[in-house]
Amino acid sequence: MGTILPIATSRVTDAMMRGRLTAQIQNDQLDLAKLQNQLSSGYRIFLPSDDPAAAQRAMALQRTIERKDQSLTNLAGAKIALSSTDVALSDVNNSLNDLKGAALGVMDTIATDTERQAVIDQIDELIASLTRVGNSTLSTNYLLGGSEQSSIAYRKVDGYIEYLGDEASPQTFVDISQLFETNVSGDDVFGGLSEAVRGSSDLNASLTPETQLSQLNGGLGIRASGAVEIRFTPASPTQPVTTALIDLSKAKSIDDVARLIEAGAPNGADLTVSLDGAALRIDAADGGITIREVGNGKTAYELGILNPSTPAATVSGTDLDPILRPTTRLDDLVGSKTRGRIVSGGPDNDLVLTATSNGASFNGLTVNYVDDGSAGLETADYDQGLNTLTVHIASGVSNATDIAAAITAEGTFVAEPDYRDQTSTSKVGSGKVIAGTDLGVDLTGGVDGQLDIASGLIVTNGDETYTIDTSGAETIEDLLGLLNNPQYGLAATINASGDGVDVRTRRSGAAFSIGENGGTTATQLGLRTYTETSRLADFNRDVGVIEFGANDNETRSQNRFDINVTEDGVTQTYSIDPVGLLTVQDLIDRIAADTGGAVSASLAETGNGLVLNVTDPDAPASFASGSFSLGADTISIDATTAGVSGNYPFTVEVIDSGGTGPLQTTVSGNSIVVDLQGVAAGTDAIAASIAGQLSGFTVTSSGTDSIAAAVGPVAAATTGGAPASDLAAPAVGQFTLLGDTIRLEATEVGGAGNQALSVEVIDSGGTGPLLTSYDPDTGVVSVDLQGVDTTTDAIAQSIQDTLTGFTVTSNGTAAVATTDVVGLPPSFDATTSGGQAADSITLSGDVAERLGFLPDGEDSVTVVGGSVASTDRNTLEVDSVFTTLIRMREALQAADPVALGSEINRLDEDLDRVTFGRSEVGVRLKNLDSIEQRLVDESISLQDALSTEIDADFVKVISDFTAKQYALQASLQTAGALVNLTILDYI
Repeated sequence: MGTILPIATSRVTDAMMRGRLTAQIQNDQLDLAKLQNQLSSGYRIFLPSDDPAAAQRAMALQRTIERKDQSLTNLAGAKIALSSTDVALSDVNNSLNDLKGAALGVMDTIATDTERQAVIDQIDELIASLTRVGNSTLSTNYLLGGSEQSSIAYRKVDGYIEYLGDEASPQTFVDISQLFETNVSGDDVFGGLSEAVRGSSDLNASLTPETQLSQLNGGLGIRASGAVEIRFTPASPTQPVTTALIDLSKAKSIDDVARLIEAGAPNGADLTVSLDGAALRIDAADGGITIREVGNGKTAYELGILNPSTPAATVSGTDLDPILRPTTRLDDLVGSKTRGRIVSGGPDNDLVLTATSNGASFNGLTVNYVDDGSAGLETADYDQGLNTLTVHIASGVSNATDIAAAITAEGTFVAEPDYRDQTSTSKVGSGKVIAGTDLGVDLTGGVDGQLDIASGLIVTNGDETYTIDTSGAETIEDLLGLLNNPQYGLAATINASGDGVDVRTRRSGAAFSIGENGGTTATQLGLRTYTETSRLADFNRDVGVIEFGANDNETRSQNRFDINVTEDGVTQTYSIDPVGLLTVQDLIDRIAADTGGAVSASLAETGNGLVLNVTDPDAPASFASGSFSLGADTISIDATTAGVSGNYPFTVEVIDSGGTGPLQTTVSGNSIVVDLQGVAAGTDAIAASIAGQLSGFTVTSSGTDSIAAAVGPVAAATTGGAPASDLAAPAVGQFTLLGDTIRLEATEVGGAGNQALSVEVIDSGGTGPLLTSYDPDTGVVSVDLQGVDTTTDAIAQSIQDTLTGFTVTSNGTAAVATTDVVGLPPSFDATTSGGQAADSITLSGDVAERLGFLPDGEDSVTVVGGSVASTDRNTLEVDSVFTTLIRMREALQAADPVALGSEINRLDEDLDRVTFGRSEVGVRLKNLDSIEQRLVDESISLQDALSTEIDADFVKVISDFTAKQYALQASLQTAGALVNLTILDYI
């Protein structure tokens, strides 16, 4: 409450008195107005200035109340969503239990097709019903789509059910800074995504200048506001030791770190920061450095460059283990590129080089600048054998920018001007370069290994097989984009650890696998589903390959795996011991051991599966070949006849004895000498000249480069010629009749045609026709002229007509008269031999079937040749109720009670999953009720606190209002009395 202003006791003017009285009345009226506002509104504070401290507390309380009110709104929406989901799932368990009972009723072998069909119809209806439940909506949101609520969760694709959502649950804030999962995903309730195809290989991303610091150390990054201390100890003891504190708090990338360290180097230190694989390397010229932490920091340690004690000219960092990002280049995976600098004398002319491919072969590159080029037309060439880059320049005229362009155009390296060697940003790369000067070249960091992106992947998802072309992908994001093509039904992401890629199928009921397309792409990416480490127990939908018995003998009896190899007509049987086999690699090793190396096993080069190879298969004869370089061309020498006869250690020498030509070639033993005789000749002409003198070979040139000087001698050996090996052949025999040769050849290859045949020619008289008979017991072929003259070709035809399985021909048509019979031998030896079956491999047994070698319904398989491949039995699938229902339908259609029983067991797991999902919904609803009650209680407390701060105390306000009225009345009375006084009142 305001106070009555005192009346001055000293002498004052009338104006001062009236002003004092007016101010008193105005203050009383203002206080009354405030009190009237408090009475009418109920608030004590209308402006922050009324009570600054209370106003600040009130505003904080109001913000909290508003956020709590919004949380209550969010919570109400979450409860509606959870309640809607609970309603949608309410009948699912009953439907699944009904199906289970129906399936159990037709599980025995006496069930009729009609009864099984009724259950199949029930399954189809249940799949449709569950799909509708999975696509339940609230407003425009699909309840079971996970965080992807804007589109349907499930759809039917080619007989499969595809899940379009994700495995995350939607979330909302139900309190300040408290996120709450407001529903369950379809993957949680029904299943939707496979879990098994996880990237198993560390792709080992290499360190690049663009690598973000947040990617380092497996994604942990480095601490903010970091700094390092670098102490430089000069090589000369007369020079002082210097120290610099380098602030790295503004660095975002590895390149930022390099620039800051080089720019902030201690006085007198020339530091160079480079990349060495996945680590940093710091080189100090003319001295050594130590690198320490600043205070309690860990920056040097986190950057892998901590070297606190002994000064070193080179500090080689530790592996920084950068994680993958969508922008990570695929050619920076597996291995790393050589990187470094070319340092020339003078400013603005240094270059930074980066190899275009991974590999250690570029490390330690030698660079030569040669003064034999033209300014602006510089060229470069790289000698792989010498690891030397030669740049042809105009000495003192060519600048660094033009030289960088020439190196880049050559293709082996990418070059660009070095920002560290610039007098200003506008002059970088403008410096001239002198040929013949010493170059400071330091290229390191190349690591062998290149991701095979050219071959691509083969993905099988259900009935569809897709060949995915990865050759155009440049980054991880490109690769994920290819894999996430909606056509394939896949979900591909960078894995949680950031060092690989995960790929999963979205299609329930589909057998899913990823294999090679003739290369190593899937293996290098860690995505191949059939590998040496694959567990045999996971094959055949977790049924496995080996059925383990109570002891080893029982295990062997239950898991027969026989391999019969037929070579050169001889069959060898091998039994593979199943005891102790856990992985595919175990099986590969066991096959090699149990067959004594006669059979080897390996993974299929295309797709997936296991391939068994006979180690000594049939092979046709091969042709020898060789080549040599001449000028810019390659001259090839190829034998015209297959076999070892074409293998020669040739040498070729080009000489010039002078004269005016023509070209002349001589061959002496293994030495080929070409004499130009004073005239230049093209490589095509030289090849033709050699071919004219080298019998049994063709000689060709890849071009027409002119040769004008002596060359060689150079090696041009022809190799690779080999005879045929164990080829299948038909049996052959022959005999001579009156000067003509009659030849018998079996119509089919194999040993069945090898027979001890003899032919007799007789004449029993008569008038014909020619009659031939065969006695299989004695092997005698009897040809009876029956009184009619004939010819050898007619006899051959008659034998062929009688002798099944043989072709019989005569090389002539000599006449055979009845009178000639008397002078013929009693019989002709016509034994057929040399018949040999093609090599073959036969597999049989339970394990062969479970590995996928045997066709359905067969107990063995025989393959002619040296190789047999299995199908892929290590396919993956979505663990979902839809998969179970689809497999159950297949089992009923095949009338397979064993498979049906397995799916009924899986149905129990699906019931558990649905039950757990509903339970989770219930638990979350209950938690929301608790949170709601707490929010309501907190809201009451907050409103009470806010009321304490800003609401008026009516009792006090009324009391103050009454007092203020009396004060105003007193002020008015005092004013009236004083204002009415005049000087006459004092006379």
